Amino acid sequence: MGVTAAPSKVLITGANGYIAMWVIDFLLKAGYSVRGAIRGLDKTKDLNDKFSSWVASGTLEFIVVKDVTIEGAFDDAVKDVDGVLHMASPVVVDADDPQDVINPAVSGALGLLKSALKHGNRVDRVVFTSSTATIFAPVTKPTVLNESNWNTVTLEEVERLGRAATSHQKYRASKILAEKGQSNSFSLAVWEFYEANKERSRWDITVINPPFVFGPALNNFENPAHQNASTRVFWDNVIANPGTPQSVNYPNCWVDVREVALAHVLALQKPEAGGERLIVSVGPFVWQDFIDIASTHLSPLKTHQFPHHEEFNGYLPKGYPDIEKNHLLNYDNSKALRIFGPELTYRTMEETTKDILDDYAVKGW
Repeated sequence: MGVTAAPSKVLITGANGYIAMWVIDFLLKAGYSVRGAIRGLDKTKDLNDKFSSWVASGTLEFIVVKDVTIEGAFDDAVKDVDGVLHMASPVVVDADDPQDVINPAVSGALGLLKSALKHGNRVDRVVFTSSTATIFAPVTKPTVLNESNWNTVTLEEVERLGRAATSHQKYRASKILAEKGQSNSFSLAVWEFYEANKERSRWDITVINPPFVFGPALNNFENPAHQNASTRVFWDNVIANPGTPQSVNYPNCWVDVREVALAHVLALQKPEAGGERLIVSVGPFVWQDFIDIASTHLSPLKTHQFPHHEEFNGYLPKGYPDIEKNHLLNYDNSKALRIFGPELTYRTMEETTKDILDDYAVKGW
């Protein structure tokens, strides 16, 4: 149990995802070999473009898992790998029935663990990508949450509202139930399965809980409309939409995608990470914080024009700089910093914002 060191082979599910591509970049440069699980070979274009030399050498290989909800879907994927990073999770923004989001998240996570238990003949550690959505609570006063907290409010809301729940509520419920489970109408999940089976498993488990994840993308998004949910939210709130005093003051926490990727690699390497739930977060933000920084930069946009940009002489819009900012919610990141050691340091909001804007320029947006 425990350490999965280079040059071990690591399985990554959802390998073409925004965070996953950065994890692959870190792993390959650290000397690991990688098996990327994707839903179809048509999903490998960005991976082949970015990591062509590693693909050619066989250091990066792909395996197709068309439907993660099917029993045994990961049986072949887990064979002869030393570590597993489960990063595949549905982000369905327009689901009607909450179960359309919840079932794939829960059954995919459990299916992977069942396959690792039966066929993971070399697996030492499984790292599960969760979210602070599983920890989040609405707050009305300054509040710091940590790994001992669980988001029970969202589950109650989704059970009560059903199809009328918002897309954010349904997504949060899927993350909670995939990680923790609940002794009601919903099924087992990661921690429950691990506790029930750890005596007969050769691997242990680490869960990474990031908040909003921002930063440049290795994916070759042809235009902003093709972005995934994680990268689109920054574009929408800082660049594309003029916002309101309410929308620019929505409180949450954030982290750079590269720190999240590094945390996944360190979770494979650090013995102390076994059996731990770890928050990886820089700190609180409202959208106006990022707008304040972005507005000091000339617009990087080459092909996109927005009416609310026109009055700023080529700089990005200022939003509502005089607003009293709501920084009530924060997450305690001390456990992850302690376990991951000096290797994990956080970029500043200024650095991340600049890198995102530079990425837009490179992409020709």
